[in-house]
Amino acid sequence: MRERATSRETVTFFLAHHRDKRFEPKPFTECSDIFVNHQRGNNISISQIKTLEKHFRRFKKQFGTRIIHEISALEVCGWLVSRRDERTGKLWNAKTRTGVLGSLVSLSLFARDTFKAIADIGKTEFQKVRRSKPEERGEVEIYTPKEMEKLLLAALKDDIDMIPALVAGGFQGLRPAEFHAEGAKRSPLKWEAFIWNDNILHIVGQKIRSKANRDIPLHPVTRAWLEPFKVRQGEIWKHKQANSKKMAALRTNAGVESIYNGLRHSYASYRIRYLKGNLPELAQEMGNSPREVINSYKRNVTDAQADEWFNIMPPEDYAELIYQHIQNESRECGVSLREDAILAVA
Repeated sequence: MRERATSRETVTFFLAHHRDKRFEPKPFTECSDIFVNHQRGNNISISQIKTLEKHFRRFKKQFGTRIIHEISALEVCGWLVSRRDERTGKLWNAKTRTGVLGSLVSLSLFARDTFKAIADIGKTEFQKVRRSKPEERGEVEIYTPKEMEKLLLAALKDDIDMIPALVAGGFQGLRPAEFHAEGAKRSPLKWEAFIWNDNILHIVGQKIRSKANRDIPLHPVTRAWLEPFKVRQGEIWKHKQANSKKMAALRTNAGVESIYNGLRHSYASYRIRYLKGNLPELAQEMGNSPREVINSYKRNVTDAQADEWFNIMPPEDYAELIYQHIQNESRECGVSLREDAILAVA
């Protein structure tokens, strides 16, 4: 018969088997603040940090002072399904609920494994919440050629700096962040990315790491709208945290409704007609996988509509108007210009 364990052996056994299960109760707000700071130290992108902060800020309104390990899966589920969009008043869709839940689960794992604010005895309560079933994807919305023309002419009249933003998205298929880089740890697109002699737009530092760089052919419509800007150099977008506001103001002035990722989706929809359905080539231009791109374009676009889109040309006096604008800006703000391009224009 085995002798009874000594007190030392009992303590040693407990420490060996229960050390990871010890935890110190902490309120949700403290855990979320520590987690966000931890993620900043891990070089997470600014946009991802802002998303975490937005998700946690919403949850804090009801659970901020609660001890995190005492929040039940049932409470989290009830909170998610009852949330409404602050602007429209509509219930959150499945995608939004899943995104917020993902942030909460990541926080709970950090609180359990690193911060030791949740007992390590299996799944956290946040992990136990079932993810919403994805909603049936609706048809992709895009801008019509007439709407794109209205946007460009409104920009020419009210905000010339928005013309390159419209062209980059609508005629070259760039993601908005690839152009303005707001919320990203990299510089905005530079004029030097336009290799005019080789007729390509060279993009680096993409969202998809396995496709780090890509070259997109410069379409004639792009050259028509952007060649008058060739005298410029350096970063195209000079503003900070202004793209969404300036784009909203532009749509209002043009009388055009907002469409989620409308410029990029429009490019995909019209470009695929030009490419005769060549999905791999479109995916290469857009810097994504064919599987993902297939969900980014509208199916019933006609060849005539595609031709109209890629033939939205500027007014006859456009080049002169742009050059005058750049010259005025150069004198007022000291914007640097390319000497070789100035000589070419002259």
